[in-house]
Amino acid sequence: MKPLKTLLLLLALSFPTLAESWELLEPEMPVVGRSGESVLFRLKGPQAHQPFLKLSGETVTHRLVEVSPGNYQTALSVPQDTKRSLFLVDAGTGLRRRLGTLQASSHCGQLRVTSEMVTRQGPHPDYDRLTPLYPGQHVALDGIRGGWYRLRASQTWVDGRKSPLSETDMAAFLPPNRLKRIRVEQAPNGDALLKLEMTRSPEIQAIQTGQALQFHLYDTLQTNFDIRRPSGVATFLGPILLRPCAQPQGVIVEINEGIKYGYQIIPELETGELTLRLRKPLPASLEGLKITVDAGHGGLEDRGTVGHLGLEEKVLNLRVAEALAEKLRQLGAEVTMTRLTDKAVLPESAGAGDELQSRIDHSIKRGSQLFLSVHHNARPSVEQGKIYHGTDIYWYQPHSQSLARHLADPIADAIGEESRSFRWRSFYVIRQTHSPAVLMEFQYLSNPVLEKSVLSQPDYPEKASSGVVEGLRNYLEAQASER
Repeated sequence: MKPLKTLLLLLALSFPTLAESWELLEPEMPVVGRSGESVLFRLKGPQAHQPFLKLSGETVTHRLVEVSPGNYQTALSVPQDTKRSLFLVDAGTGLRRRLGTLQASSHCGQLRVTSEMVTRQGPHPDYDRLTPLYPGQHVALDGIRGGWYRLRASQTWVDGRKSPLSETDMAAFLPPNRLKRIRVEQAPNGDALLKLEMTRSPEIQAIQTGQALQFHLYDTLQTNFDIRRPSGVATFLGPILLRPCAQPQGVIVEINEGIKYGYQIIPELETGELTLRLRKPLPASLEGLKITVDAGHGGLEDRGTVGHLGLEEKVLNLRVAEALAEKLRQLGAEVTMTRLTDKAVLPESAGAGDELQSRIDHSIKRGSQLFLSVHHNARPSVEQGKIYHGTDIYWYQPHSQSLARHLADPIADAIGEESRSFRWRSFYVIRQTHSPAVLMEFQYLSNPVLEKSVLSQPDYPEKASSGVVEGLRNYLEAQASER
């Protein structure tokens, strides 16, 4: 039996493709975490094999279960004592491959945030996004998965591969933050400013539940109950409540009124303060309203959907956006467009994420109160795309749902579409904006009948933009009536 195993091992070493056919999907290595914590391992490899994982110094093996063709997973616990090497073993081929190391540690240092970083539910881009970290925040870590870092308090993850930790940061101990006082001020444009005086700017997650907007300040102790709110300042806001939490340790700042118009989290680099900016109520009409109109896609590298008859989505989006901007200006709105020509906002060499972020930054810098992104739809399946039709308005933040709901029917009616919906979806440009924001998929450009009979017609941009204007008017009137 031993000669057979030796032969199989020699064959595996002679044909490196056996090792290369296995790919570790999650986690990145090395793994550093709390002793005994469970870690999910996902691998991709040949179908119908019986691989397992094995830690050095242990006799126990951990069978990888094939959850779908060629996709395997299992869970291991972080060892309690020393650093251990982890091996992938495929008995059928004699493969034995070192994947990396697992090590127990409850302290992994600190992270000083110098550029905006996305937080996720897990250490992989597949996991959903949460409230970002902003420059100036200072957070403690308690887990590492390769270049991914786990935030100690919220247990969320950030991709730190572009900003690896120094040895000093990895060794540093960060004590809990202390919230001393909240000052309520009013910005020149009428927005409310909540100035949080603290020893440092900690991790914060914004959560909207029902009629309440909560800002969770993690790893924070409340040492003073002082909220300074002068009479007549930011009167649209309801009471500001502070709720200390034991697990996870932190403080919740809760507001129950005046939270439908967007917010912004602004850490102060010099003082360690954190400013929560709550946007003021919208006017009852379009007069004076600041709106960003975003024509989706654009440039040589991003054409968007291309119809069967050759109509490009980037071109159609710009036509509708231009018509919409003109109508809104005629009604007194202050409109800014993210692009005015067939060019991307950033140079073509910029990444997709940077391009989308630049559109959001454009809106924020101009103080826009609404963000409207113009798109036309398609389906992954070509055959499905040929027959699909419908108007779909997407929202992400709870304060954007009402805007999407008020737009769906008027747009669909204006372009003669029976099917219409407003849907939650995690699109970048409506997730990161600081005002009510929607992504409007007016119709399916992938449907050649609609491309010819509706979308290519000279009066289509006029009809589509008229539907948006009607929906905006209905939305603003509804918001005013609820105050």
